[in-house]
Amino acid sequence: ALDPSAVAGLLGFTGPINVDGVDGPLTADNVVEFLLIDQYENENEERLDLLEDVSRETIALLLTGSLPGPVEVADTLGPLVDEGRIVGWASTPDEQQYFTDLGLNGSMPSVVGRDGLAVVLNNAGANKLDVYLEREVAYDATVDAATGATTATATVTLTNAAPSSGLPDGVIGNYTGDALGTNRILVSLYSALPVTSASVRLPNGESEDFQVDVGTEAGWVTGSSFLVVAPGGSVTLVYELAGTLALDGAYSLAVRPQPIVIDEQLAVSVVDTDGRTLV
Repeated sequence: ALDPSAVAGLLGFTGPINVDGVDGPLTADNVVEFLLIDQYENENEERLDLLEDVSRETIALLLTGSLPGPVEVADTLGPLVDEGRIVGWASTPDEQQYFTDLGLNGSMPSVVGRDGLAVVLNNAGANKLDVYLEREVAYDATVDAATGATTATATVTLTNAAPSSGLPDGVIGNYTGDALGTNRILVSLYSALPVTSASVRLPNGESEDFQVDVGTEAGWVTGSSFLVVAPGGSVTLVYELAGTLALDGAYSLAVRPQPIVIDEQLAVSVVDTDGRTLV
Protein backbone atom coordinates (compact mmCIF):
# COMPACT_ATOMS: atom_id res chain seq x y z
CA ALA A 1 0.00 0.00 0.00
CA LEU A 2 1.31 3.41 -1.02
CA ASP A 3 0.20 6.91 -0.15
CA PRO A 4 0.74 9.86 -2.54
CA SER A 5 4.10 10.77 -0.96
CA ALA A 6 5.32 7.23 -1.57
CA VAL A 7 4.14 7.41 -5.18
CA ALA A 8 6.18 10.61 -5.56
CA GLY A 9 9.25 8.81 -4.22
CA LEU A 10 8.84 6.03 -6.80
CA LEU A 11 8.26 8.51 -9.62
CA GLY A 12 11.69 9.87 -8.79
CA PHE A 13 13.01 6.50 -10.02
CA THR A 14 10.71 5.95 -12.99
CA GLY A 15 10.35 9.46 -14.39
CA PRO A 16 7.02 11.07 -15.45
CA ILE A 17 3.89 9.04 -16.19
CA ASN A 18 0.80 9.76 -18.28
CA VAL A 19 -2.64 8.67 -17.06
CA ASP A 20 -5.93 8.82 -18.97
CA GLY A 21 -8.03 11.76 -17.84
CA VAL A 22 -5.06 13.81 -16.61
CA ASP A 23 -3.79 16.76 -18.61
CA GLY A 24 -0.04 16.54 -18.84
CA PRO A 25 2.46 14.20 -17.20
CA LEU A 26 2.61 13.50 -13.48
CA THR A 27 6.03 13.78 -11.90
CA ALA A 28 7.67 13.42 -8.51
CA ASP A 29 7.22 17.18 -8.10
CA ASN A 30 3.48 17.50 -8.86
CA VAL A 31 1.86 14.13 -8.14
CA VAL A 32 1.18 14.72 -4.42
CA GLU A 33 -0.63 18.01 -4.98
CA PHE A 34 -2.56 16.51 -7.90
CA LEU A 35 -3.74 13.44 -5.96
CA LEU A 36 -4.60 15.30 -2.76
CA ILE A 37 -6.00 18.58 -4.11
CA ASP A 38 -6.12 19.18 -7.86
CA GLN A 39 -8.16 16.12 -8.85
CA TYR A 40 -10.98 17.19 -6.53
CA GLU A 41 -11.22 20.86 -7.49
CA ASN A 42 -13.88 20.34 -10.16
CA GLU A 43 -17.24 18.70 -9.57
CA ASN A 44 -17.48 15.83 -12.05
CA GLU A 45 -19.83 12.89 -11.62
CA GLU A 46 -17.65 10.84 -13.95
CA ARG A 47 -14.44 11.64 -12.09
CA LEU A 48 -12.94 8.60 -10.44
CA ASP A 49 -10.36 8.65 -7.72
CA LEU A 50 -7.18 8.41 -9.76
CA LEU A 51 -4.91 7.22 -6.96
CA GLU A 52 -5.20 3.58 -8.01
CA ASP A 53 -4.57 4.34 -11.69
CA VAL A 54 -1.53 6.45 -10.89
CA SER A 55 -0.18 3.80 -8.49
CA ARG A 56 -0.62 0.97 -11.02
CA GLU A 57 1.10 2.92 -13.80
CA THR A 58 3.97 3.82 -11.46
CA ILE A 59 4.46 0.21 -10.35
CA ALA A 60 4.32 -1.02 -13.96
CA LEU A 61 7.16 1.33 -14.92
CA LEU A 62 9.05 0.45 -11.75
CA LEU A 63 8.98 -3.29 -12.54
CA THR A 64 9.94 -2.91 -16.21
CA GLY A 65 12.54 -0.15 -15.92
CA SER A 66 15.88 0.21 -14.20
CA LEU A 67 16.53 1.38 -10.66
CA PRO A 68 19.34 3.52 -9.27
CA GLY A 69 21.86 1.99 -6.88
CA PRO A 70 20.72 0.48 -3.57
CA VAL A 71 22.02 3.42 -1.52
CA GLU A 72 19.86 5.90 -3.44
CA VAL A 73 16.86 3.57 -3.25
CA ALA A 74 17.30 3.18 0.51
CA ASP A 75 17.81 6.92 1.04
CA THR A 76 14.57 7.64 -0.84
CA LEU A 77 12.34 4.86 0.47
CA GLY A 78 13.71 4.47 4.00
CA PRO A 79 12.13 7.67 5.40
CA LEU A 80 8.82 6.83 3.66
CA VAL A 81 8.81 3.42 5.35
CA ASP A 82 9.65 4.99 8.73
CA GLU A 83 6.67 7.35 8.32
CA GLY A 84 4.32 4.47 7.46
CA ARG A 85 3.76 5.67 3.88
CA ILE A 86 4.68 2.28 2.40
CA VAL A 87 3.36 -0.91 4.02
CA GLY A 88 3.18 -4.51 2.86
CA TRP A 89 1.52 -7.77 3.73
CA ALA A 90 2.17 -11.27 2.37
CA SER A 91 0.24 -14.50 2.94
CA THR A 92 3.46 -16.53 2.96
CA PRO A 93 5.01 -16.46 6.47
CA ASP A 94 8.65 -16.11 5.38
CA GLU A 95 7.77 -13.27 3.01
CA GLN A 96 5.75 -11.56 5.74
CA GLN A 97 8.72 -11.93 8.09
CA TYR A 98 10.84 -10.18 5.45
CA PHE A 99 8.37 -7.28 5.42
CA THR A 100 8.51 -7.22 9.21
CA ASP A 101 12.32 -7.16 9.25
CA LEU A 102 12.26 -4.17 6.86
CA GLY A 103 9.71 -2.31 9.01
CA LEU A 104 7.12 -2.57 6.23
CA ASN A 105 4.37 -4.50 8.03
CA GLY A 106 2.67 -1.42 9.52
CA SER A 107 2.29 -2.93 12.97
CA MET A 108 2.22 -1.06 16.24
CA PRO A 109 5.55 -1.39 18.09
CA SER A 110 5.54 -3.22 21.39
CA VAL A 111 5.28 -1.19 24.58
CA VAL A 112 6.37 -4.09 26.78
CA GLY A 113 9.08 -2.72 29.06
CA ARG A 114 8.76 0.86 27.82
CA ASP A 115 6.53 3.87 27.37
CA GLY A 116 4.65 4.68 24.17
CA LEU A 117 2.93 7.51 22.34
CA ALA A 118 0.81 7.63 19.19
CA VAL A 119 -1.94 9.96 18.03
CA VAL A 120 -4.25 8.64 15.32
CA LEU A 121 -6.79 10.74 13.43
CA ASN A 122 -9.61 9.28 11.35
CA ASN A 123 -11.80 11.47 9.17
CA ALA A 124 -15.43 11.15 10.27
CA GLY A 125 -16.97 13.50 7.72
CA ALA A 126 -16.36 11.67 4.42
CA ASN A 127 -14.54 14.63 2.89
CA LYS A 128 -11.03 15.71 1.88
CA LEU A 129 -10.39 18.20 4.69
CA ASP A 130 -7.41 16.36 6.20
CA VAL A 131 -5.30 18.01 3.49
CA TYR A 132 -5.76 21.24 5.49
CA LEU A 133 -5.36 19.81 9.00
CA GLU A 134 -2.36 20.86 11.09
CA ARG A 135 -1.36 18.87 14.15
CA GLU A 136 0.88 19.65 17.12
CA VAL A 137 1.56 17.10 19.86
CA ALA A 138 3.45 17.63 23.12
CA TYR A 139 4.29 14.85 25.58
CA ASP A 140 5.59 15.71 29.05
CA ALA A 141 6.26 12.92 31.55
CA THR A 142 7.90 12.34 34.92
CA VAL A 143 9.21 8.85 35.69
CA ASP A 144 10.33 7.25 38.92
CA ALA A 145 13.23 5.19 37.57
CA ALA A 146 13.22 2.89 40.60
CA THR A 147 9.53 1.93 40.57
CA GLY A 148 8.39 2.84 37.06
CA ALA A 149 5.62 5.05 38.44
CA THR A 150 4.89 7.60 35.72
CA THR A 151 2.66 10.63 35.28
CA ALA A 152 2.32 12.29 31.89
CA THR A 153 0.43 14.95 29.98
CA ALA A 154 -0.26 14.60 26.25
CA THR A 155 -1.42 17.79 24.54
CA VAL A 156 -2.88 17.58 21.03
CA THR A 157 -3.68 20.75 19.08
CA LEU A 158 -5.57 20.45 15.78
CA THR A 159 -5.92 23.44 13.46
CA ASN A 160 -8.29 23.38 10.50
CA ALA A 161 -6.95 25.66 7.75
CA ALA A 162 -9.68 24.64 5.30
CA PRO A 163 -11.87 27.29 3.65
CA SER A 164 -15.63 27.33 4.23
CA SER A 165 -16.41 28.03 0.56
CA GLY A 166 -14.86 28.02 -2.89
CA LEU A 167 -14.24 24.27 -3.18
CA PRO A 168 -16.55 21.41 -4.28
CA ASP A 169 -18.82 19.81 -1.68
CA GLY A 170 -16.85 16.59 -2.10
CA VAL A 171 -13.87 18.39 -0.59
CA ILE A 172 -15.38 20.64 2.12
CA GLY A 173 -18.82 19.08 2.57
CA ASN A 174 -19.89 16.21 4.82
CA TYR A 175 -22.78 13.88 5.56
CA THR A 176 -23.09 14.91 9.21
CA GLY A 177 -24.86 18.25 8.75
CA ASP A 178 -21.84 20.29 9.85
CA ALA A 179 -21.14 23.61 8.14
CA LEU A 180 -18.98 23.51 5.01
CA GLY A 181 -15.30 23.26 5.83
CA THR A 182 -15.91 21.68 9.25
CA ASN A 183 -13.57 18.80 10.04
CA ARG A 184 -15.16 16.06 12.17
CA ILE A 185 -12.46 13.72 13.45
CA LEU A 186 -12.16 10.56 15.52
CA VAL A 187 -9.12 11.29 17.68
CA SER A 188 -7.38 8.36 19.36
CA LEU A 189 -4.51 8.62 21.81
CA TYR A 190 -2.40 5.47 22.17
CA SER A 191 -0.20 5.10 25.23
CA ALA A 192 1.40 2.60 27.56
CA LEU A 193 -0.37 4.45 30.39
CA PRO A 194 -4.10 4.70 31.18
CA VAL A 195 -5.88 7.99 30.58
CA THR A 196 -7.01 9.34 33.95
CA SER A 197 -8.76 12.47 32.62
CA ALA A 198 -9.12 14.58 29.50
CA SER A 199 -10.10 18.17 28.85
CA VAL A 200 -10.56 20.56 25.95
CA ARG A 201 -9.19 24.09 26.04
CA LEU A 202 -11.77 26.68 25.08
CA PRO A 203 -11.04 29.83 23.04
CA ASN A 204 -11.41 31.95 26.21
CA GLY A 205 -8.52 30.05 27.81
CA GLU A 206 -10.68 27.99 30.16
CA SER A 207 -10.96 24.20 30.04
CA GLU A 208 -13.81 21.76 30.37
CA ASP A 209 -13.87 17.98 30.80
CA PHE A 210 -13.73 15.92 27.63
CA GLN A 211 -15.16 12.40 27.54
CA VAL A 212 -13.00 9.67 25.99
CA ASP A 213 -13.78 6.01 25.40
CA VAL A 214 -10.98 3.96 26.94
CA GLY A 215 -9.90 0.61 25.53
CA THR A 216 -6.89 -1.44 24.46
CA GLU A 217 -5.44 -2.35 21.09
CA ALA A 218 -2.28 -4.27 20.16
CA GLY A 219 -1.05 -4.03 23.76
CA TRP A 220 -1.56 -0.24 23.92
CA VAL A 221 -4.06 1.66 26.06
CA THR A 222 -6.37 3.84 23.95
CA GLY A 223 -8.55 6.88 24.56
CA SER A 224 -10.83 7.84 21.67
CA SER A 225 -13.42 10.53 21.05
CA PHE A 226 -15.01 12.55 18.26
CA LEU A 227 -13.97 16.16 17.80
CA VAL A 228 -15.31 18.96 15.57
CA VAL A 229 -12.97 21.69 14.33
CA ALA A 230 -14.55 24.63 12.48
CA PRO A 231 -12.89 26.08 9.36
CA GLY A 232 -10.14 28.42 10.47
CA GLY A 233 -10.47 27.10 14.02
CA SER A 234 -8.16 25.34 16.42
CA VAL A 235 -8.92 22.91 19.26
CA THR A 236 -6.54 21.66 21.96
CA LEU A 237 -7.08 18.40 23.84
CA VAL A 238 -5.19 17.67 27.07
CA TYR A 239 -4.88 14.08 28.29
CA GLU A 240 -3.63 13.25 31.78
CA LEU A 241 -2.08 9.80 32.15
CA ALA A 242 -0.73 7.88 35.13
CA GLY A 243 0.42 4.36 35.88
CA THR A 244 3.40 2.14 36.52
CA LEU A 245 5.64 1.07 33.65
CA ALA A 246 7.41 -2.28 33.92
CA LEU A 247 10.61 -0.80 32.54
CA ASP A 248 13.11 -3.12 30.91
CA GLY A 249 16.21 -1.33 32.18
CA ALA A 250 16.47 2.35 31.29
CA TYR A 251 13.40 4.35 30.29
CA SER A 252 12.60 4.39 26.58
CA LEU A 253 9.70 5.75 24.55
CA ALA A 254 8.18 4.21 21.42
CA VAL A 255 6.63 6.88 19.17
CA ARG A 256 4.43 5.57 16.36
CA PRO A 257 3.93 8.19 13.62
CA GLN A 258 0.80 8.46 11.49
CA PRO A 259 1.35 9.35 7.82
CA ILE A 260 -0.55 12.61 7.39
CA VAL A 261 -0.47 15.36 4.78
CA ILE A 262 1.04 18.20 6.86
CA ASP A 263 3.95 16.99 8.95
CA GLU A 264 3.18 16.75 12.65
CA GLN A 265 5.02 19.02 15.06
CA LEU A 266 6.07 16.84 18.00
CA ALA A 267 7.72 17.93 21.27
CA VAL A 268 8.73 15.38 23.91
CA SER A 269 10.15 16.00 27.38
CA VAL A 270 10.64 13.19 29.89
CA VAL A 271 12.42 13.64 33.24
CA ASP A 272 12.94 11.42 36.25
CA THR A 273 11.83 12.34 39.75
CA ASP A 274 15.27 13.87 40.42
CA GLY A 275 14.80 16.25 37.49
CA ARG A 276 17.27 14.55 35.17
CA THR A 277 16.35 14.59 31.49
CA LEU A 278 15.57 11.16 30.04
CA VAL A 279 14.16 12.20 26.65
